[in-house]
Amino acid sequence: MWEALEIPPPLDLGAFGYQISQVAVRYDAQELPRIPAAALPQTLRKAAPRRQVEWVLGRHCAYRAGQGLGIEVPRDLASGADRAPIWPAGIVGSITHKEGLVVAAVARQADVLGLGIDSERMIESDTLADITRLIASSAEVVLAETYAAQLDRESFFSLLFSAKESLYKCLYPSVRKFFSYLEAELESVDFEAGRFHARLGVALGADFPAGMRLSGRFRLGGAQVHTALVRLANQKTEP
Repeated sequence: MWEALEIPPPLDLGAFGYQISQVAVRYDAQELPRIPAAALPQTLRKAAPRRQVEWVLGRHCAYRAGQGLGIEVPRDLASGADRAPIWPAGIVGSITHKEGLVVAAVARQADVLGLGIDSERMIESDTLADITRLIASSAEVVLAETYAAQLDRESFFSLLFSAKESLYKCLYPSVRKFFSYLEAELESVDFEAGRFHARLGVALGADFPAGMRLSGRFRLGGAQVHTALVRLANQKTEP
């Protein structure tokens, strides 16, 4: 689509054990195409060009990911008042975009109850302190020191930020309530396996009690970090 190039997804979700279809594209963030107004929802027709491109390519990726499972995802997939995509009945999905990369993942709800993916640019040192205050608990600051020999602070807190974004995207469609970065906590990171383990600090509903533990996967690549968190149907062990 336009000058976007379909590429392998930056993080393999096959390890979660169920069929999750992903499509990723890269585009030149410095030479954005002009998107016809008719191709955009009314709310985006005056948005910044990059936001328009990300919306269109996100829907393109979601449509193509649906094709990979033999399911229909609309090319003009609508968003709700909270800006989250409104997925077709029986389908869960997630879209992420960051500086020339757009990825969408979809799965059948019979297999996957929740799905969150996220890609972030590495936090720069001059903004690290301000961002850390917003996203990290005191225990997570200590955890960063524990892993200092394996990961510098910029990379650790970038991973932390992205992991919490994936967790939020995974749970929000089920809980339908906002929860902050400080209401979930990263407990440990397995660098060899590319896994992270998190815990809810607050109850988000009967099925999401305080203390609930969730596991996700991550990859650090160049100037970006990529994370994913999946809730499997009839899950007995962490993925």
